[in-house]
Amino acid sequence: MISELKMALVMVRNGNKTTMLSDVCFEGKSPDILCEKNLTNVYVEVTKLNENPYISEKIITYLRDFLSIYSYRVDVRLKYDLSVPQALGEERRKQNALVETCIEKFDSTFKNSTFSTFPFEIDTDHMVFEIHKIDYGNGYPGIITSECIKVPERDLREYVKYRLLNKAEKRTEFTGVHRTYPYILAFDCEQEFIGADDLDRLLYGVDSSIPIISSTFPPSEKQKLEIWRDNKFKTVLDSKKQEIYWKEIDDAKKDGWNEFLLEKGIIPNNYEYRLDEGLFLSESLMKNVSGVLFKDKFGKVFFFPNPFCFSEINNPYLEKILFNENNQSN
Repeated sequence: MISELKMALVMVRNGNKTTMLSDVCFEGKSPDILCEKNLTNVYVEVTKLNENPYISEKIITYLRDFLSIYSYRVDVRLKYDLSVPQALGEERRKQNALVETCIEKFDSTFKNSTFSTFPFEIDTDHMVFEIHKIDYGNGYPGIITSECIKVPERDLREYVKYRLLNKAEKRTEFTGVHRTYPYILAFDCEQEFIGADDLDRLLYGVDSSIPIISSTFPPSEKQKLEIWRDNKFKTVLDSKKQEIYWKEIDDAKKDGWNEFLLEKGIIPNNYEYRLDEGLFLSESLMKNVSGVLFKDKFGKVFFFPNPFCFSEINNPYLEKILFNENNQSN
């Protein structure tokens, strides 16, 4: 509900008349929000990717109470299993259980220890508690740090993909006039490891380019490299035109998306292109989606229009209608 309110606020700030819809306003599944602007009605469906605040909150709450009768500051270092961000509920429950187990082990070890030197460490398998003596007053929790890790970006992207496809499928149950309203997926992301660039690659494909030829090369060498570059780019363009998705790209171009497709490198140009097809092209369910509204961990808002959605919800000017550029970061 909080995420729905956040996204409704984004729409209101951009001048849209915004109505929160109940879960029973349709006979079947219904969207979360109706927006109206310039005679255009748009449905918005909200989904969310949580951060993992339960780890630090649980530790701080426990330590604040536990240390109230001691004169110690306790810093905590999370090991790998508690440093990795998780999206799936089951994995998050496992992390939560690990936190509880570590707290119980710390509690028992602390009460049975005689501290002779400081800082004193208590290792509880998945986190390390570092105890510092303070001169006076009640104790308190110090800093909580995570182990340096490689974020499982592929797993997070797969989860984002799953959530988007799940919400895209909802429109298949719409009937009548409801199917003529553009359908936007609003993604409220609290994970700092997923950003707008990740959504761009996920939705439109991984971007690539042929290296620029430096002007410092000798003229003869520069000419050879330019010929190589032009031949390689022609190969890329010819290859793209042979792919099964090219007709959809060509149709979108005719429907008013040409400038956007060039800007995104979906139509290769200026030696830039996409290595693969993103969700908008490769997943048939995403034809139900007019665009994705993305709000990142830091509150910035981005809109990713879908040039390849069904014709009745396809509008190259939808972003200009719904969003004022000056308010995009609100």
